[in-house]
Amino acid sequence: MKARKALPRDSSILALGPAVDENGLLTVGERLLRSDQPDEDKHPIILTGKHHVATDLIRHHHELVKHQVRLLTEGAVRAAGLWITGCKRLITSILYKCVKCGKLRGQPCEQKMSDLLVHRLSQAPILHMWG
Repeated sequence: MKARKALPRDSSILALGPAVDENGLLTVGERLLRSDQPDEDKHPIILTGKHHVATDLIRHHHELVKHQVRLLTEGAVRAAGLWITGCKRLITSILYKCVKCGKLRGQPCEQKMSDLLVHRLSQAPILHMWG
């Protein structure tokens, strides 16, 4: 981007209209230029989902939303001014590996009944109490 070369046609960020801001960060382009929103909402920072920083950021926002579902985690990431490529897939994999989420959303265990004891299976004489 800094060398003013065109992106490859199969680039995952080509549709975002990427631009480099004054800090040298890669941001989403100029589609919301006339919007009344603040600049961080108009031009979120683009990160690749393959980088470990993106994974750490998603884990952080997942904890901020108290281990809620993928949509709320994704909303928190977007509200923070971040655009992570492959975000939905990455969030899903992080939620799948999250121990706390596994405990919260796991299926309850069912206890298997044990075998009956021998004296419960044998017939005993019937005693009449009233006569």
